[in-house]
Amino acid sequence: MTLRVLAQPAVARIPDERISGTNASKAHIDRRLKLIANKYLLKRANLLRPRPNEIDAFTMIPESNREHPMSGREFCVPDNSSHPKWNSWDIFKWRALSQKMGGGRAYLEAYKDGWIVYNKFRIKDAAHAHRIPPVLLACVAWAEVGGKPDGIKRPAFQGRTLQQTLTGRPAKFGKPPEATSVGAVSIQLRVASKELGIPIEQLSYTDRMNLITCLETDTFNLNIVAQHLKNLILHDYPGIDTSNLTDEQFIVAGSRYNRGIERALGDFVDSIKLSAGSHGRQFSEYGRRMLEHRDHVLTLLDKV
Repeated sequence: MTLRVLAQPAVARIPDERISGTNASKAHIDRRLKLIANKYLLKRANLLRPRPNEIDAFTMIPESNREHPMSGREFCVPDNSSHPKWNSWDIFKWRALSQKMGGGRAYLEAYKDGWIVYNKFRIKDAAHAHRIPPVLLACVAWAEVGGKPDGIKRPAFQGRTLQQTLTGRPAKFGKPPEATSVGAVSIQLRVASKELGIPIEQLSYTDRMNLITCLETDTFNLNIVAQHLKNLILHDYPGIDTSNLTDEQFIVAGSRYNRGIERALGDFVDSIKLSAGSHGRQFSEYGRRMLEHRDHVLTLLDKV
């Protein structure tokens, strides 16, 4: 008997607005370049946007009429309304082209900005469902999207699985397959499985591939990340109102997302107070960067 763990899809509410330069404190040329890059990225997004009657159309098919080409658990319903993926061409423009040519850091940040604006309703819905601040989820997303091409994550898992299968033992070098990070907002496969209440050891190869497919959709990805962030908050601050965080709690939650739960809470709190360059300062770096970008990300969530 197939176990079905279906995540309820959020209603796709896709903004029609154009995205403009967002950081008035930057030089005029940077604002112009970001505007150009944002318009390009929005054009890409518009080309791939589904028609309203195509969004989540699979959910309208009666259960008895659904065909399942692969056996195994199903974790979500198909969703074709995700933001365009960060690909090798984006990497080339970011790394190889100058800002004057429309590339560089401005291009990467334009993609991040565009992803948040495109998914702002999904971010808010997921955050409210799991009682965490929307800006916390959005800041993690802003930090994670872009960078490595989304297309290499699935092959990375498959390659690690093949290596482990051929050797008959856990990978000696590199990460084990279950530690592969997948999704636009990267999250390890074993962590996502844990958030679903299923030990990764109980998932077959087909189950894991099905879970990767779900994490490649923005709605499912954001909901799993939101649930994980809530559990990270409660790990350090049990019983608190997870929807209302202090700056310290905000930084710790972000840093936990990046570094996991192995290190003691005191290490992160002490790290925040250390001077730049001190040993241990790096423990809170991810969360501190999130705090620095928080006001900017809030403006993206509030775009109309």
